[in-house]
Amino acid sequence: MDYPLSEDEFNSLEGVRDQLGLIAGLAVGIDDEALVSVTAPQLSAFVGAQKGALDRVLKAVLHECQQRAVDRILDARKASAEPAAPYVTITPELLMGLMDAASGAVTDSDALLGLWDALYDAGVEHRKYMDVLHHFLDMLRGRGLVLRTEFQDGEAARSFVVAKPPSLPSAMKTRAPKPRKRERLASAEA
Repeated sequence: MDYPLSEDEFNSLEGVRDQLGLIAGLAVGIDDEALVSVTAPQLSAFVGAQKGALDRVLKAVLHECQQRAVDRILDARKASAEPAAPYVTITPELLMGLMDAASGAVTDSDALLGLWDALYDAGVEHRKYMDVLHHFLDMLRGRGLVLRTEFQDGEAARSFVVAKPPSLPSAMKTRAPKPRKRERLASAEA
């Protein structure tokens, strides 16, 4: 049987034959303790095959390093393109005021409105502070205060006032108990 081979295939087969010859020559030298005979083409084929394997590994490592560098550059560009969250500071005075309001030490409507305005301004700059504003209102509601807004001549007037307790349905309202018959008779005799 004859198979046509290209020159590259023929050279690869010769390289494998020479590598096997090197391994066979080294194995014979170990078993027989004879002089090991290694020819230059055998050694060259073996070293060339090892060099080729090393070149493929180095090429893959280089490609991976380049890909990681490109990924880092793309990630840095993406991070710089994203808008950064604005930096909003809470002054120590505002923080102390919030703590005083939470403890009940501040009950003045104007002082509470000042705190509300400061939190609202921070919430306009950074959306997360709107959650703080809602918690502030919930805390005041728990203390029985609500924010009332009244409109007069197109102007809004806000104030914190004591919340009215919810009215009970008429069926649940308590009525004065009827006097007993004995009590009515005693009051009639007197």
